[in-house]
Amino acid sequence: MVAGALALYIGTVFAAPTPPYTTMEIPYALPAVVIDGDLDDVYGPEQPTVYMRETQQADYEGAQDFTCVFNVAWDLDYLYIYAEMQDDIIHNFTGQGNDYEFDNIEWFVQFDTNTVVTTYDDGTHQFRLNRGLDTARNSGNVPASTWGGIEMVPDNGTGWVCEIAMPWEAVWGGDPAGVLPEDIMVYIEDGMGFDFAGADSDGTDPAAGARSYQTAWDDDQPEGEPGSGDADFAWNNTSKFGFVTFEIPNSLPTATPNSVNAYPVPAITTITFEIEGVQKIEILSMTGNLIKVVETSGVVDVSDLKSGIYFARIGNSITKFSVR
Repeated sequence: MVAGALALYIGTVFAAPTPPYTTMEIPYALPAVVIDGDLDDVYGPEQPTVYMRETQQADYEGAQDFTCVFNVAWDLDYLYIYAEMQDDIIHNFTGQGNDYEFDNIEWFVQFDTNTVVTTYDDGTHQFRLNRGLDTARNSGNVPASTWGGIEMVPDNGTGWVCEIAMPWEAVWGGDPAGVLPEDIMVYIEDGMGFDFAGADSDGTDPAAGARSYQTAWDDDQPEGEPGSGDADFAWNNTSKFGFVTFEIPNSLPTATPNSVNAYPVPAITTITFEIEGVQKIEILSMTGNLIKVVETSGVVDVSDLKSGIYFARIGNSITKFSVR
């Protein structure tokens, strides 16, 4: 995190996953994270996951057997995750068997925390990334080529590392082509439900998984007896998520009181600003970067902009709008 570059913002929390829950703040990535398998300075503090259960009656041998830690950052394009697994036996998923029974990490996101629910809905998603694959699974395989990237560091005999840049479109809809809500910042400002989990498989059969252990970031209901199978985890109960807030750069532009009327919002191919005569309109990103300048009597082509939030600077006014 760049010193002095961020102002802490904690949004109003109307409701969150059921307390007690684990919390953290996710720093804004300035500069953007480079997906290369190395831990950039812009990531937040390392987050541990705790041993939750044995799923195959295996004998957990402690940290040397399996541990999982992770770091998170964000910007207006991506949710970034860096994870390190200490693992004495690597068991890659190769497409045969159940992917969740092989070495993997999972992360869970709940956008709307206004209502506490225990089941998944349209704004709640679970993602899984298996060791050995460059795809992550939700309701289908999401190719890494459509993301900002996935980098896995080869096994060095003691474990594995992965780094992920996941577009907010994919986080929101489970698909890179998913459409962002009109204003993703509403959810950023209010905070989100979040959890992270690691799974270890000590099997040797490439066609059959044998998940041995699971760890989780939020441990508000750990299993009492290892191997009993009665734990309540994020995968089947969203009230077991932790909760995250986000740091927001103090340089983000905001709409001015004299903002110009614009329609349609969200825009798809064009947007019309209600102005008089031909004027210069500057289109800015959410971080204030100038994207393009047009001279127009009001109509601006936005077909070249990806889904998201933008600002139009017209004279001394700034107007906020979205593109879908």
